[in-house]
Amino acid sequence: MSEHEQQDPDQDSPRSEGEAHIPIEPHEDPAPKPAINKPSIMDESEDEDLCPACGAKMAGPDAVVCIECGYDLVANKKIKTKFGLPRLASFKGEGDGVFSEPSKLPWQALAIGGLIALGAAAAMAGMNVDAAKIRAVLKVLVYGPLITSIGVGAVIVTAKVVEDEVGRLDFGAARMLLAVGGFALMYQLGQMVETHALVQFLIGAVLGIGVYYLTIWLSFSLDVGVAVLLGGMHFVLWLLFILLMELIGWLEASGGAAG
Repeated sequence: MSEHEQQDPDQDSPRSEGEAHIPIEPHEDPAPKPAINKPSIMDESEDEDLCPACGAKMAGPDAVVCIECGYDLVANKKIKTKFGLPRLASFKGEGDGVFSEPSKLPWQALAIGGLIALGAAAAMAGMNVDAAKIRAVLKVLVYGPLITSIGVGAVIVTAKVVEDEVGRLDFGAARMLLAVGGFALMYQLGQMVETHALVQFLIGAVLGIGVYYLTIWLSFSLDVGVAVLLGGMHFVLWLLFILLMELIGWLEASGGAAG
């Protein structure tokens, strides 16, 4: 074959340096990388107990309201007052902005429980003193309903503070009577401990305050902070009443002395 013969077309012909190489076979893309499974922010296995609003841990798997920011998962909004005290809506599954709601027990049953506790406290008060037993009994029976009435005023004021509707005052009064009766009973129980008078007072006061707060917390279905606010308001109103009575007595004494 002569060197002038044509070259085989299957053979590669020489190309210039600037000429691009065009592959004959089609180009294949590299194999796709395997997807990385990243946890979703809505993954219930990790965030089921976290508040979607602030990220704080919820009180439990059945909690409806975040105790940190007051976010209500059902209403999809924050239930928060101007004082920063969230109304607990998850304690009994209710929380429609009514402070004193009806309960499963009728208010008459709650009131009877309070009266029984007051009667028992009055009987124990008569047993705890050597003289003036009738006076000690009457003091409990008279002061109990009086303090309960002041407690109803505390319910109204506290409901306004936390921006709730007051609701049923018959239930509010019955719950307060139960709490006051429990306080009086536990206080008189502490006086039966044979020890120094000051220690008796402290034991009775601690027991009484504990039962009082437990009663209003459970019966009203309140957040702990709101329960403390209600008890504090009750105590303040009671002090104001005592000061008012002292002022009236002082004015009467001053008027009699001047006459």
